[in-house]
Amino acid sequence: MADSPNFRKPVDAPRLDVYLSAKLDWSKVTVPQAVQVIDQRSGTGKKAATSNIKGDVFDMATGKPIANAQVTVEIYKTPQNAYVKGTSGTSDAQGQFAVVDIPSGHCRIIASAPGFAPRILGNEEFKDGDSRKLLVELSKSVKVTGTITDPTGNALIGITVRTHNNMGIDGRGYGQPEGPEVKTDESGRFTLDNIPNGYGQIWVHGDGFYQLDSLKLRRFPDENALTVQMVATGVVRGKIVDAKGKPAGGGFVSINVDPPGDPIGKWGGSMNVEADGVFQFENVPPGNYTVSTKPQFPGSKPDTTAQHITVNSGKITEVTVPK
Repeated sequence: MADSPNFRKPVDAPRLDVYLSAKLDWSKVTVPQAVQVIDQRSGTGKKAATSNIKGDVFDMATGKPIANAQVTVEIYKTPQNAYVKGTSGTSDAQGQFAVVDIPSGHCRIIASAPGFAPRILGNEEFKDGDSRKLLVELSKSVKVTGTITDPTGNALIGITVRTHNNMGIDGRGYGQPEGPEVKTDESGRFTLDNIPNGYGQIWVHGDGFYQLDSLKLRRFPDENALTVQMVATGVVRGKIVDAKGKPAGGGFVSINVDPPGDPIGKWGGSMNVEADGVFQFENVPPGNYTVSTKPQFPGSKPDTTAQHITVNSGKITEVTVPK
């Protein structure tokens, strides 16, 4: 996913981890000129009870340091199956920060600052005495506005809207801890706050509707208000029969666009068939489809028993498929 902290992140340089022991005599170790040694021991080298993070926070657009940015370490708790706030640190006028007293365990690191969109920096596992250094870049927070309509321009009310696969202006992943989610008003309009200045996708959802161009990459903010279209869906209801025309349960059934073409961005689905041979696909966008009981892979022979159907908005399409 593009909003992963590692999306388009440069690959780290080759690393060699050295585990210390009393037998290691550093006076006899020669470090090649092109090799950088990073000592992650705490202080004197004695294991500490907690870990720490140090680093710098910068404005992604200007490269200037950000003061009063907060870097928070959230601890993953198994019983709750969720992250809970642990410890944090605040950057100074030079953008430098330190987070201390980090307990051992799996953590999520988040950076935020007034006027900037919060960002997930990554997921880490800390052990006693670990020390990390981070370079953090934050993107200005912007508003994303738009309207959700059907293909004829009618406003759609109560549609859920959120962004997805967010990226900063540098084109790298910009995951957010809790991406904003809103519903369209009586005019089909929406406003999303606290979105990073950059790029991403708009994802919308509403029962009985299907989003068109869901994979379209958009600029945030856009010079003009965004317009996203959704189309009313239909239902495909059917049954599987054997050679004698009797219901045949078990197995699975799939539905795919017809003709197949490039499947990316196209609707499709599959499901297990009930014992009585009955199946039903909900929220199917209008169009032409094939319904088959045989797996269809690129390069495989077409299923000669597949049924060709046309789905219309707001309608139920009945189909009988030979097994």
